[in-house]
Amino acid sequence: MLRVRRIWIGSTDRGRFLRRLLLCAFLSGVILLPFAILVGIGGLRVWLLRAQLQSVADAVAPVEAARLARLAGLEKGSEEGSAQGPASANRVTPAAARMQSVQAVPGIWDFAMRRFRKTDGPGNAVCVVVSARTASLGRWGRLASRAAGAESEIQVRAVAAAVPRDIVFLVDLSGRMNDDTEPAWAPAAAFPPGNDPDDSTAPDWLQDLYDDFGFGSYPGATEDFGSPWGIRWSRSSYAELTADGGPLTASSVPERYRILPSDDPPTRRRKAYSAVIDGQIARVMPRALPSPDSRLNFDFWAAYLDYLMIPAAVPASTAEAALSSPLASSPVATANRLNRFRNPDRLAYPCVRPSVLAESAGRIGYRTFVQFMMDFGRDLKPADALPVPLSLRSRDCPLHEEAVPGGVMRFPPREQPMHAVRRALIAALHVILERNAALADAQLQDRVAVVGYDAPQSGGAIVLQNWTADCRAVMQVCSQLQAGCDKPSPNEIAAGLRAGLQTARRLASEGRKTASPARRDAWVILIRYDGDISPDLAAASLRMENAADRGNGGTPAGPSSWARPDRDSTAELIERLRLEGLAVHAFTVGPVPASAGRNAAASAGETVLPVALRPESLRDLALLEERIAESLRALASSPRVELVQ
Repeated sequence: MLRVRRIWIGSTDRGRFLRRLLLCAFLSGVILLPFAILVGIGGLRVWLLRAQLQSVADAVAPVEAARLARLAGLEKGSEEGSAQGPASANRVTPAAARMQSVQAVPGIWDFAMRRFRKTDGPGNAVCVVVSARTASLGRWGRLASRAAGAESEIQVRAVAAAVPRDIVFLVDLSGRMNDDTEPAWAPAAAFPPGNDPDDSTAPDWLQDLYDDFGFGSYPGATEDFGSPWGIRWSRSSYAELTADGGPLTASSVPERYRILPSDDPPTRRRKAYSAVIDGQIARVMPRALPSPDSRLNFDFWAAYLDYLMIPAAVPASTAEAALSSPLASSPVATANRLNRFRNPDRLAYPCVRPSVLAESAGRIGYRTFVQFMMDFGRDLKPADALPVPLSLRSRDCPLHEEAVPGGVMRFPPREQPMHAVRRALIAALHVILERNAALADAQLQDRVAVVGYDAPQSGGAIVLQNWTADCRAVMQVCSQLQAGCDKPSPNEIAAGLRAGLQTARRLASEGRKTASPARRDAWVILIRYDGDISPDLAAASLRMENAADRGNGGTPAGPSSWARPDRDSTAELIERLRLEGLAVHAFTVGPVPASAGRNAAASAGETVLPVALRPESLRDLALLEERIAESLRALASSPRVELVQ
């Protein structure tokens, strides 16, 4: 039978055992430490490589997403990396030598699920995958990478997505938006000072407008008021035509035109104007509408004749007396005369003198009829029921077709610079249309609204199109934008601009309330005729205008209250909108004098200044249209891009 023998270790033996155990542990640590250090270094190299690759992916993803937005599509990345082009090939990073491929794959980023889905075509996001082989990490780096699950390649990815936008196009609809096609003075403004234009050097855009109306070659035939009856235009022309013993009192004159000694002033006016409408306007302007027939459209054409009845060249001291004299104008007191509109627009073109209107006073022809339509615009009616044929509200408004991005559209007559703005807006909307077409989810599409603004008495702020992703419908709205009448002052137009900004603010607020998993950016793209001008320049301009009026021997320039408005409140409102999160992009399409540019540069840190697309030296409206379209297309194709994963 076995007997178990117990061995008791004493204190001396126990100490010896512990010392040997510690010695073995120490020797094991000494032996394994180099291996641990090597493995740690390998792991650190893997971590550094992964961090470097991630930084490259994070940098490339927003660039590629922005390029996707600009090109409205990005082809699927290849095995070797389709993004190894301008966006990443020239990027110098510590990991560049070890990079094998950079792939940029377009797709859709679902903001609700926070998930990227690859697509065959363009989308709203780009997933950038940066990979590097582990062979360059050394034996221990490969060992560490295998421990991390990467056998032969390390991959990192980053996703950047375009943020959907709510865009309000806020467009100036004031009468200044057809300044370049006002033939009474626009040719004088279209050429540098010292180069007096003649009919053979008229701007092309005036001929375009004539073509739209079917008026033939610019400027067309022109006759003095009453010339068929031997009257030469002067401030007494109307009195000569309607006087007792005048040409309309002869027995050979048809009874409906013949003036009798017993006729009162209203009757004389109707008979004289009827004779001019039927016997002169109908002959000089056979293509004018509505038909020059005193039996059908007397009130309309009488308003045109009243418009022309302003004094010719008279001394400045007698200008006001001439305006009120029955010999100098029609017997009807009216504020709708050529010199009572903003003719010429001396705030935009200070070099054009009011005396230029003397060439149009009392002249009957297409040239003054076009000027008449430009001044009355889309909203001011010369007769109770008949707007001018320029206006889409008129049954006589001619429409013409033009090729635009994506097809052909019909436009009203080409008043400038409004028509350039129409076409530029359509070009920008086509870019948004193409971007939206790649996104089936309406929550990811850009939405657009259009607001027009004018002086309060001309409609103020008008929502022409509320929020929609249907850009074709918005393009149709933009094709019909028209300038208003030339009566409101710049201060009144500035009040309309502030109302338009408040309307854009309200629309943006309503857009934010729409339930959407994606955060939407709110943009306001403001297109206005002129920008913020310093008070010093405004005062100098007003002094120059008043001085010119005092020294002018021709036609008065109109109300002296047309000074440049104080725009501080407008600039403050724009700045407030920006602080509330609205991105405001402002552009001006009117001429900007060099002095205004210097004042704007000096105060750039104190106010919100628009981008001037038209320096004073730019006199080619085709180039202006290109500049507007290029600027708007760049904005439309450049949504804000953020790194989402």
